[in-house]
Parts: sequence; structure tokens; C-alpha cells
Amino acid sequence: DVLAVINKAVQSAGRVERRGLPSGCRWAWSEDYDYAYAAETTVDVPSDGDIHSVPLLTGKATPRAFYVVVPRESTDVFRTIRVENPFAAPPLEGPADIYKDGDFLLTSAVKFTPPGAAIELGLGVEQRIKVSRNTSFREDAAGLIGGSRALDHHINIEVANNTSGAVELEARERIPVVPEGEEEI
Repeated sequence: DVLAVINKAVQSAGRVERRGLPSGCRWAWSEDYDYAYAAETTVDVPSDGDIHSVPLLTGKATPRAFYVVVPRESTDVFRTIRVENPFAAPPLEGPADIYKDGDFLLTSAVKFTPPGAAIELGLGVEQRIKVSRNTSFREDAAGLIGGSRALDHHINIEVANNTSGAVELEARERIPVVPEGEEEI
């Protein structure tokens, strides 16, 4: 009975789906993007009812390593790499194992990234780079006859690099902007 076999397969697949995925993974179908991933080669998948990772595509991309700090929020400096998506499709979301010179560093999370866009992965805190954020302001008279006060704010970010070489550090800071229709901030 063909329908009985199909129903049994659907029930079996439902049990796997209800069991859930490994941490950080999600099902390939998504509301974000529709794409059919064609594998580069054939793969044998055991029929054991368990979840298996299957390689689909390989591609080459050159990562750009840099550091990011948001000193207004934290003085922690984060190691980061940015890689251009080398595929004509978005990578599947989920965990990515990161290696450096053949040694495992950590597992990071790949997010939905359209074709041609950059994938940015955080690689943890770099303890050898220290950052401090110092703020000050000066009050000045403002206006035609000095009837109002203006606060001149200064933000000074100091960086101490204790690594063995030069680094590229991106300091992200919120800069105030004058709202449209207003003259002062």
C-alpha cells in the first residue's frame, strides 16, 4: 500500500523534526529566502533517523581580520572577521567552526547573508588591546548677546595595543545629529 508507506515516512520525519536540531542550527526552509542548494557531489546519508551534517558546496574567500570596540557600551575589544559570501546563494544559518592555521579556535554563528554581501563573525574578546573612553565638556556663552549656554562635548578614546603587531581597530561611537527641522542639539 503506497499511501501507508508515505504516511509512515511522514510520521518518521515528523518525529525527527519534533526532536529538534543541534544547538545553533535551524531548518533549511525559511521565510527569508527561497533557494535550491545543489550539492557538488553525491553523499550517502545513513538511514538511522538521526540528524546528519551534509556538505553541499565549497568556496574560497579571503577573510579580513580586524577588531571592533564600542567604548560607550564596553571597553572589551572583539576579534572579528569579515568574509565576502563566495556563493551565488545565501549560506545556511547555523554554527561555523573557525580554524586558524589548522587549529580550532571556536564556533561562531553564521546569520542570513544575501549573495555578494559580507559575512561578519565575532571571534571573542581580545585581552591584549585595552581601550578607555574619556568624556569632557566645556560650557560657553552662545547667542548674539551671550544669553544662552552651549555645551561643547569632547570624546577621547585611548587605545593600548599589546599584541605583537599592528592591528586594524574599528571604534564604533554614537555621534549626535541635529534632528530635521531643529537648529540645536
